[in-house]
Amino acid sequence: MIRASPFWDIWDWTVGDADEFFAHERSILKLAFATIRAYQTHLKVFCDFLTDPVYEWDRICVQGSGRSPAQIITEFNRARHAQNNEQAPTKRPFTRAELQGFFDLADLEVQRVLASGRKGAVAAYRDATVFKTACA
Repeated sequence: MIRASPFWDIWDWTVGDADEFFAHERSILKLAFATIRAYQTHLKVFCDFLTDPVYEWDRICVQGSGRSPAQIITEFNRARHAQNNEQAPTKRPFTRAELQGFFDLADLEVQRVLASGRKGAVAAYRDATVFKTACA
């Protein structure tokens, strides 16, 4: 998931280091926003586990390394959903005319398979029905 460089010990990270790392991942490596959010979620859950007193990892880390783990992904530096969907602006929903054309093509496929006398008419009819149900 996270590639720590030899110069950047992840156990010494602060909130600022996490911000810098994810800014690098987003701007330089061009990772998708959803990927950044997933990485942050994984790191947050891991830090939650480490810092939860129920599991005593805090005490074990202090005994082993002299350092206590801390949560570095907070509500203030975590990537948030800014829109209802994360698709690129070039993607858009079908227009009514495009949907109707798609449905007509699905119906024509049923007729084509029936006319050919081959198997598959039931599957084509099922597909056309599912498309219409899902998109309507």
